[in-house]
Amino acid sequence: MKYLFASVIIAGLLCVACSHRNDVVVASVYDETLTMSDLQDMIPDFDPSSDSLSVQSYYIDKWIQKQALAYEAEHALSQEDKNFDKQMKDYYQSLLMFAYENKKVEELLNIEVSDKEMERYYETHKSEFEMKKN
Repeated sequence: MKYLFASVIIAGLLCVACSHRNDVVVASVYDETLTMSDLQDMIPDFDPSSDSLSVQSYYIDKWIQKQALAYEAEHALSQEDKNFDKQMKDYYQSLLMFAYENKKVEELLNIEVSDKEMERYYETHKSEFEMKKN
């Protein structure tokens, strides 16, 4: 397994060093492949010419570990153990509600108030703006 990781990393780094095309396969584990464009998405502010090989290697190694563990889990767990339908539905609904709430908050925050409306509010609520003495 160590040799698999080492050979994939070396091959991936050679591909990264030799090519600037985004569709180059950097690493592969079982049936999954990591392309240069995938790597760009993983690394914030990715610049292949300036990002060091150690940074790229770190992200490639993490991806390899994740794919290998996912493969092992997929083959080690029973079908019953892998049934996540309810959790996935609940999580999807949570994400959906979160996105909706954020959109509504953003809409509320983007309300423009005219000078006339501010002045009217101030005049109506003047007592709330008076300084109180202790």
